Amino acid sequence: MNIESILLNHRSKLEIQRLINYLIEHPENIHELMSILMNEELSNIHYRAAWVLGYLSPLGNEAFSEYLDFLLLSLEKQNNHPTITRSITRLFQELNLPEKHHARLINISFDILTSEKQELAQRANSMTILYNYSKKYPDIQVELKLVIQEILEYKKEASIQSRGKKVLQQLRKNSV
Repeated sequence: MNIESILLNHRSKLEIQRLINYLIEHPENIHELMSILMNEELSNIHYRAAWVLGYLSPLGNEAFSEYLDFLLLSLEKQNNHPTITRSITRLFQELNLPEKHHARLINISFDILTSEKQELAQRANSMTILYNYSKKYPDIQVELKLVIQEILEYKKEASIQSRGKKVLQQLRKNSV
């Protein structure tokens, strides 16, 4: 299967879902998708490659181990297509990165969560990432609660309200 050709020529949700299913069944081909995402000359299809990436968490940590530095660096960039940030944060909600990446991901996630420039989906995904890591690092729970409470005061969109309230409820239930 030629992943680049599919991303260039097939824009339907059905075709993208077929590609996702193919990569889940054939994880040895993840390198082709990642090379597209990493190639700046293919910026016209970066966001489509990222869209696929966001749904590949069933492959587990091992499938992405050689790409973690690139993915984290991509999250740190300020000028990403929103789909790239949304898809990487969607993926990182489900993965448990090696410990050497925890501090960096936590810092990036707080940056995304507190940034007015980020879309609500990225911010909601970051809430979940931070909640997941707060179980291992309870010291971040206080800051996470405060940030979410502040966001809930001024962001009234249903998506961010729903996620924020769920995360706050889980934090209260699991607080140390």
